[in-house]
Amino acid sequence: EIYTLSLHDALPIWLATALLRAGTSTVVASVLPVPDRRAVGLVTGLHAGLRDGVRPAAALAAAQVRYGDLGFVCFGDG
Repeated sequence: EIYTLSLHDALPIWLATALLRAGTSTVVASVLPVPDRRAVGLVTGLHAGLRDGVRPAAALAAAQVRYGDLGFVCFGDG
């Protein structure tokens, strides 16, 4: 299972740790405030890569190259 979180709002980093300890293989999270309009392309690109079988960290990196680095990071088995 892969979760995508926005950690800058009210969700502390411990939530990513808790999800990983509970068995989630990967957490993709933003550690900075992200404008919704800019995030749409990046998250859509991330999910397209995942759908095509690209590993989470590589899919995130490719999406960030295309749509800009918005502060998303990949935790776990990326």
